[in-house]
Amino acid sequence: MKTPLLKNLPFTVIAASFAVTAFAQETVVIHDWQFNDAAGTAVFNDALNTGVQAGADTENWLETTTDGEGNWHVTGTSENRFSGYWLHESQQPVSADKLILEWAYSSWDWSAVTQNPNIGFGFYSPGDGTNGSVTILRNGTSIRTRDSISKDVVNFLSNTISSADIPEPRVPIDQATKIEFEGAPALGAGDSLKFRYTVDFTAEPDTYIIDYGVNESEYYTIYTGEWPYGDIDQIRMQAANPEVGNSVKIDYMVVTGENVVFPELASSPWADVYPLIGDIVRDTGIGWIDDSQYPYVYHFNADTWLYIDSDSATLESIYGYNFAYGFWFWTADDIDGWHFNLEDPEYGQSGWAPWY
Repeated sequence: MKTPLLKNLPFTVIAASFAVTAFAQETVVIHDWQFNDAAGTAVFNDALNTGVQAGADTENWLETTTDGEGNWHVTGTSENRFSGYWLHESQQPVSADKLILEWAYSSWDWSAVTQNPNIGFGFYSPGDGTNGSVTILRNGTSIRTRDSISKDVVNFLSNTISSADIPEPRVPIDQATKIEFEGAPALGAGDSLKFRYTVDFTAEPDTYIIDYGVNESEYYTIYTGEWPYGDIDQIRMQAANPEVGNSVKIDYMVVTGENVVFPELASSPWADVYPLIGDIVRDTGIGWIDDSQYPYVYHFNADTWLYIDSDSATLESIYGYNFAYGFWFWTADDIDGWHFNLEDPEYGQSGWAPWY
Protein backbone atom coordinates (compact mmCIF):
# COMPACT_ATOMS: atom_id res chain seq x y z
CA MET A 1 0.00 0.00 0.00
CA LYS A 2 1.24 3.47 -0.78
CA THR A 3 2.39 5.56 2.18
CA PRO A 4 3.77 9.11 2.20
CA LEU A 5 7.48 9.46 1.52
CA LEU A 6 9.15 11.51 3.98
CA LYS A 7 11.86 12.31 6.24
CA ASN A 8 12.66 8.85 7.54
CA LEU A 9 14.02 7.62 4.21
CA PRO A 10 17.75 6.71 4.11
CA PHE A 11 19.02 9.95 2.63
CA THR A 12 22.62 8.92 3.19
CA VAL A 13 22.38 6.97 -0.05
CA ILE A 14 21.34 10.06 -1.96
CA ALA A 15 23.90 12.17 -3.77
CA ALA A 16 22.28 14.83 -5.89
CA SER A 17 23.04 18.44 -6.60
CA PHE A 18 20.38 21.04 -7.33
CA ALA A 19 20.47 24.18 -9.42
CA VAL A 20 19.36 27.28 -7.56
CA THR A 21 17.27 30.28 -8.39
CA ALA A 22 17.04 33.46 -6.37
CA PHE A 23 13.82 34.34 -4.57
CA ALA A 24 12.63 37.76 -5.62
CA GLN A 25 12.16 39.25 -2.14
CA GLU A 26 15.04 40.58 -0.10
CA THR A 27 13.60 39.16 3.13
CA VAL A 28 11.62 35.92 3.06
CA VAL A 29 9.40 34.48 5.81
CA ILE A 30 10.23 30.79 5.41
CA HIS A 31 8.19 29.42 8.34
CA ASP A 32 5.77 31.27 10.61
CA TRP A 33 3.90 29.51 13.42
CA GLN A 34 1.93 31.79 15.75
CA PHE A 35 0.17 28.86 17.47
CA ASN A 36 -3.18 30.64 17.52
CA ASP A 37 -4.93 27.40 16.55
CA ALA A 38 -7.73 25.72 18.47
CA ALA A 39 -6.75 23.82 21.59
CA GLY A 40 -5.42 20.35 20.83
CA THR A 41 -4.02 21.15 17.35
CA ALA A 42 -1.01 18.90 16.68
CA VAL A 43 2.36 20.65 16.44
CA PHE A 44 3.71 20.77 13.85
CA ASN A 45 1.49 18.59 11.69
CA ASP A 46 -1.70 20.67 11.86
CA ALA A 47 -0.64 24.03 13.32
CA LEU A 48 -1.04 26.90 10.85
CA ASN A 49 2.18 27.89 9.11
CA THR A 50 1.99 31.02 6.96
CA GLY A 51 5.57 30.92 5.69
CA VAL A 52 6.43 30.33 2.03
CA GLN A 53 7.60 26.81 2.93
CA ALA A 54 4.49 25.77 4.84
CA GLY A 55 4.17 22.02 4.34
CA ALA A 56 7.90 21.50 3.73
CA ASP A 57 7.90 18.84 6.44
CA THR A 58 5.73 16.88 8.83
CA GLU A 59 6.61 16.58 12.49
CA ASN A 60 4.46 15.35 15.36
CA TRP A 61 6.71 16.73 18.07
CA LEU A 62 6.31 14.50 21.10
CA GLU A 63 2.55 14.49 20.38
CA THR A 64 2.34 18.02 21.78
CA THR A 65 -0.39 20.49 20.82
CA THR A 66 -1.57 24.08 21.02
CA ASP A 67 -3.39 25.21 24.17
CA GLY A 68 -6.09 27.37 22.55
CA GLU A 69 -4.59 30.51 24.15
CA GLY A 70 -1.98 31.26 21.51
CA ASN A 71 0.74 28.87 22.65
CA TRP A 72 2.38 25.59 21.74
CA HIS A 73 2.22 23.64 24.99
CA VAL A 74 5.06 21.16 25.55
CA THR A 75 3.77 19.05 28.40
CA GLY A 76 3.01 15.47 29.34
CA THR A 77 6.20 14.26 27.62
CA SER A 78 8.58 11.55 28.75
CA GLU A 79 10.68 10.90 25.64
CA ASN A 80 13.94 12.64 24.72
CA ARG A 81 13.70 14.22 21.30
CA PHE A 82 16.50 15.57 19.11
CA SER A 83 15.11 16.32 15.67
CA GLY A 84 14.86 18.81 12.85
CA TYR A 85 12.28 20.46 10.62
CA TRP A 86 13.19 21.01 6.96
CA LEU A 87 13.54 24.60 5.79
CA HIS A 88 12.66 23.70 2.19
CA GLU A 89 10.50 21.02 0.61
CA SER A 90 13.48 19.68 -1.39
CA GLN A 91 15.19 18.81 1.94
CA GLN A 92 18.30 20.50 0.57
CA PRO A 93 20.26 23.38 2.16
CA VAL A 94 18.99 26.93 1.77
CA SER A 95 21.54 29.61 0.88
CA ALA A 96 21.13 33.10 2.33
CA ASP A 97 23.07 36.10 3.57
CA LYS A 98 21.40 35.53 6.94
CA LEU A 99 19.00 33.00 8.40
CA ILE A 100 17.11 34.01 11.53
CA LEU A 101 15.06 31.90 13.95
CA GLU A 102 12.90 33.70 16.52
CA TRP A 103 10.74 32.25 19.27
CA ALA A 104 9.39 33.16 22.71
CA TYR A 105 8.61 31.22 25.88
CA SER A 106 5.36 32.44 27.40
CA SER A 107 5.92 30.46 30.59
CA TRP A 108 7.63 27.43 32.06
CA ASP A 109 6.98 25.33 35.13
CA TRP A 110 9.22 22.45 36.06
CA SER A 111 8.22 22.29 39.72
CA ALA A 112 6.79 18.77 39.34
CA VAL A 113 9.92 17.15 37.86
CA THR A 114 12.90 15.39 39.39
CA GLN A 115 15.44 15.48 36.55
CA ASN A 116 17.14 18.41 34.81
CA PRO A 117 14.85 19.00 31.83
CA ASN A 118 15.53 21.43 29.02
CA ILE A 119 14.10 22.54 25.70
CA GLY A 120 15.82 24.39 22.88
CA PHE A 121 15.97 25.39 19.23
CA GLY A 122 18.55 26.34 16.63
CA PHE A 123 19.75 25.29 13.17
CA TYR A 124 21.20 22.19 11.49
CA SER A 125 23.51 21.83 8.52
CA PRO A 126 23.71 18.61 6.48
CA GLY A 127 25.79 15.91 8.08
CA ASP A 128 25.55 13.28 10.78
CA GLY A 129 23.00 15.15 12.89
CA THR A 130 25.55 17.04 15.02
CA ASN A 131 26.33 19.88 12.61
CA GLY A 132 24.52 22.72 14.28
CA SER A 133 23.87 24.70 17.39
CA VAL A 134 20.95 25.12 19.72
CA THR A 135 19.97 27.53 22.49
CA ILE A 136 18.48 25.71 25.47
CA LEU A 137 16.23 26.88 28.28
CA ARG A 138 17.06 24.69 31.27
CA ASN A 139 15.44 23.93 34.59
CA GLY A 140 16.75 26.67 36.85
CA THR A 141 16.23 29.37 34.19
CA SER A 142 19.73 29.11 32.79
CA ILE A 143 20.44 29.46 29.09
CA ARG A 144 22.96 27.24 27.36
CA THR A 145 24.26 27.37 23.83
CA ARG A 146 25.31 24.04 22.45
CA ASP A 147 27.34 23.18 19.35
CA SER A 148 30.36 20.88 19.30
CA ILE A 149 30.64 21.59 23.04
CA SER A 150 28.12 22.60 25.66
CA LYS A 151 28.56 26.00 27.24
CA ASP A 152 26.42 27.80 29.79
CA VAL A 153 25.99 31.31 28.46
CA VAL A 154 23.79 33.10 30.99
CA ASN A 155 21.92 32.35 34.16
CA PHE A 156 19.01 34.50 35.31
CA LEU A 157 18.50 33.01 38.74
CA SER A 158 19.36 29.56 40.03
CA ASN A 159 16.50 27.38 41.24
CA THR A 160 13.81 29.40 39.49
CA ILE A 161 11.70 26.36 38.73
CA SER A 162 8.63 28.29 37.58
CA SER A 163 8.62 31.50 35.52
CA ALA A 164 5.73 32.74 37.67
CA ASP A 165 7.84 32.46 40.84
CA ILE A 166 10.91 34.58 40.01
CA PRO A 167 11.26 36.48 43.30
CA GLU A 168 12.68 39.68 41.80
CA PRO A 169 13.61 40.87 38.30
CA ARG A 170 17.07 39.63 37.39
CA VAL A 171 19.56 40.67 34.73
CA PRO A 172 21.30 37.60 33.31
CA ILE A 173 24.80 36.73 34.49
CA ASP A 174 27.59 35.96 32.03
CA GLN A 175 28.64 32.43 32.95
CA ALA A 176 32.25 33.08 31.92
CA THR A 177 32.78 36.22 34.01
CA LYS A 178 29.97 35.84 36.58
CA ILE A 179 29.12 39.49 35.90
CA GLU A 180 25.66 40.79 34.98
CA PHE A 181 25.19 41.99 31.40
CA GLU A 182 25.14 45.75 31.71
CA GLY A 183 22.09 47.25 30.01
CA ALA A 184 20.38 43.90 29.46
CA PRO A 185 16.62 43.72 30.13
CA ALA A 186 15.72 42.04 33.41
CA LEU A 187 13.48 38.98 33.61
CA GLY A 188 10.75 39.09 36.23
CA ALA A 189 7.90 36.89 37.42
CA GLY A 190 5.43 36.10 34.65
CA ASP A 191 7.53 37.67 31.89
CA SER A 192 7.83 36.27 28.37
CA LEU A 193 11.39 35.34 27.34
CA LYS A 194 12.15 35.73 23.64
CA PHE A 195 15.13 34.71 21.53
CA ARG A 196 16.58 35.55 18.15
CA TYR A 197 19.11 33.13 16.70
CA THR A 198 20.94 34.48 13.64
CA VAL A 199 23.51 32.81 11.39
CA ASP A 200 25.32 35.53 9.42
CA PHE A 201 27.01 34.24 6.27
CA THR A 202 28.23 37.74 5.34
CA ALA A 203 30.55 37.80 8.36
CA GLU A 204 34.15 36.57 8.18
CA PRO A 205 34.13 33.85 9.36
CA ASP A 206 30.45 32.81 9.31
CA THR A 207 29.00 33.74 12.69
CA TYR A 208 25.98 32.90 14.80
CA ILE A 209 24.50 35.42 17.20
CA ILE A 210 22.14 34.75 20.10
CA ASP A 211 19.96 37.65 21.23
CA TYR A 212 17.34 37.67 23.95
CA GLY A 213 14.59 40.00 25.08
CA VAL A 214 11.90 40.25 27.73
CA ASN A 215 8.29 40.96 26.77
CA GLU A 216 8.40 43.84 24.25
CA SER A 217 12.00 44.91 24.95
CA GLU A 218 14.67 45.33 22.28
CA TYR A 219 16.92 42.35 21.68
CA TYR A 220 20.20 42.12 23.62
CA THR A 221 23.14 40.01 22.38
CA ILE A 222 24.28 37.42 24.91
CA TYR A 223 26.57 35.26 22.78
CA THR A 224 28.36 35.11 19.44
CA GLY A 225 30.39 32.27 18.01
CA GLU A 226 31.84 30.92 14.79
CA TRP A 227 29.49 28.94 12.54
CA PRO A 228 31.72 26.35 10.81
CA TYR A 229 28.95 24.16 9.36
CA GLY A 230 28.03 25.88 6.09
CA ASP A 231 24.54 26.23 4.61
CA ILE A 232 21.53 25.25 6.70
CA ASP A 233 18.82 22.72 5.87
CA GLN A 234 16.78 22.35 9.09
CA ILE A 235 15.48 23.99 12.23
CA ARG A 236 17.05 22.10 15.11
CA MET A 237 14.78 21.13 18.03
CA GLN A 238 15.47 19.26 21.24
CA ALA A 239 13.88 18.31 24.53
CA ALA A 240 16.13 16.42 26.93
CA ASN A 241 15.20 14.69 30.20
CA PRO A 242 11.50 15.48 29.86
CA GLU A 243 8.96 14.28 32.40
CA VAL A 244 5.19 14.26 32.34
CA GLY A 245 5.12 17.16 34.80
CA ASN A 246 6.96 19.50 32.39
CA SER A 247 5.05 22.56 31.19
CA VAL A 248 6.66 24.92 28.70
CA LYS A 249 4.58 27.25 26.54
CA ILE A 250 5.99 28.70 23.32
CA ASP A 251 4.25 31.77 21.91
CA TYR A 252 5.56 31.70 18.33
CA MET A 253 8.34 30.36 16.10
CA VAL A 254 9.39 32.20 12.92
CA VAL A 255 12.21 31.61 10.42
CA THR A 256 13.21 34.40 8.04
CA GLY A 257 16.07 34.82 5.61
CA GLU A 258 17.84 37.68 3.86
CA ASN A 259 18.64 37.31 0.14
CA VAL A 260 17.49 33.71 0.21
CA VAL A 261 18.34 31.27 -2.57
CA PHE A 262 16.08 28.22 -2.49
CA PRO A 263 17.02 24.91 -4.15
CA GLU A 264 15.24 24.37 -7.44
CA LEU A 265 12.89 21.40 -7.44
CA ALA A 266 13.89 18.86 -10.04
CA SER A 267 11.54 18.19 -12.97
CA SER A 268 10.32 14.66 -13.63
CA PRO A 269 11.29 13.26 -17.08
CA TRP A 270 7.79 11.74 -17.34
CA ALA A 271 5.93 15.01 -16.66
CA ASP A 272 5.83 16.28 -20.26
CA VAL A 273 5.21 12.89 -21.88
CA TYR A 274 2.64 11.03 -19.80
CA PRO A 275 -0.44 13.00 -18.68
CA LEU A 276 -1.83 12.61 -15.19
CA ILE A 277 -4.61 10.11 -14.72
CA GLY A 278 -6.66 11.60 -11.91
CA ASP A 279 -4.59 13.80 -9.66
CA ILE A 280 -1.22 12.04 -9.32
CA VAL A 281 -0.90 8.80 -11.32
CA ARG A 282 0.95 8.37 -14.63
CA ASP A 283 0.96 5.24 -16.82
CA THR A 284 4.58 5.26 -17.99
CA GLY A 285 7.00 2.94 -19.73
CA ILE A 286 8.34 1.72 -16.39
CA GLY A 287 4.84 1.21 -14.95
CA TRP A 288 2.27 3.12 -12.91
CA ILE A 289 3.96 5.85 -10.93
CA ASP A 290 3.35 8.91 -8.76
CA ASP A 291 6.07 11.49 -9.44
CA SER A 292 4.46 14.37 -7.52
CA GLN A 293 7.38 14.30 -5.06
CA TYR A 294 10.08 13.89 -7.69
CA PRO A 295 12.97 12.97 -7.47
CA TYR A 296 11.15 10.53 -5.14
CA VAL A 297 8.81 8.39 -7.22
CA TYR A 298 6.27 5.89 -5.93
CA HIS A 299 6.07 2.79 -8.16
CA PHE A 300 2.62 1.23 -7.73
CA ASN A 301 3.42 -2.05 -9.48
CA ALA A 302 6.52 -2.69 -7.36
CA ASP A 303 4.94 -1.15 -4.23
CA THR A 304 8.07 0.84 -3.42
CA TRP A 305 9.51 4.32 -3.39
CA LEU A 306 12.31 5.03 -5.84
CA TYR A 307 14.84 7.83 -5.74
CA ILE A 308 15.78 9.09 -9.23
CA ASP A 309 19.15 10.72 -9.90
CA SER A 310 17.69 13.88 -11.34
CA ASP A 311 21.05 15.21 -12.57
CA SER A 312 21.24 12.61 -15.31
CA ALA A 313 17.70 11.26 -15.72
CA THR A 314 16.14 11.18 -19.20
CA LEU A 315 13.56 8.79 -20.61
CA GLU A 316 16.43 6.98 -22.36
CA SER A 317 18.58 6.52 -19.22
CA ILE A 318 17.42 6.51 -15.60
CA TYR A 319 19.61 5.76 -12.59
CA GLY A 320 17.93 5.43 -9.23
CA TYR A 321 17.67 3.74 -5.84
CA ASN A 322 15.05 1.18 -4.73
CA PHE A 323 14.14 1.86 -1.08
CA ALA A 324 12.21 -1.39 -0.56
CA TYR A 325 15.16 -3.64 -1.43
CA GLY A 326 18.07 -1.26 -0.96
CA PHE A 327 19.91 -1.21 -4.28
CA TRP A 328 20.86 1.16 -7.10
CA PHE A 329 19.42 0.39 -10.52
CA TRP A 330 19.41 1.48 -14.15
CA THR A 331 16.33 1.49 -16.37
CA ALA A 332 14.83 3.27 -19.38
CA ASP A 333 11.29 4.14 -20.34
CA ASP A 334 11.26 2.03 -23.53
CA ILE A 335 12.55 -1.36 -22.31
CA ASP A 336 9.19 -2.81 -21.35
CA GLY A 337 9.34 -2.23 -17.60
CA TRP A 338 12.67 -3.94 -16.94
CA HIS A 339 15.45 -2.65 -14.71
CA PHE A 340 19.04 -3.66 -13.98
CA ASN A 341 20.40 -4.13 -10.44
CA LEU A 342 23.76 -2.32 -10.40
CA GLU A 343 24.89 -4.06 -7.21
CA ASP A 344 23.88 -7.73 -7.63
CA PRO A 345 24.59 -9.70 -10.85
CA GLU A 346 22.63 -12.65 -9.40
CA TYR A 347 19.47 -10.54 -9.16
CA GLY A 348 16.67 -11.75 -11.46
CA GLN A 349 18.14 -12.83 -14.79
CA SER A 350 21.83 -11.82 -14.68
CA GLY A 351 20.87 -8.65 -12.83
CA TRP A 352 17.73 -7.90 -14.92
CA ALA A 353 14.12 -8.11 -13.74
CA PRO A 354 10.74 -6.53 -14.52
CA TRP A 355 9.17 -4.08 -12.10
CA TYR A 356 6.02 -6.20 -12.06
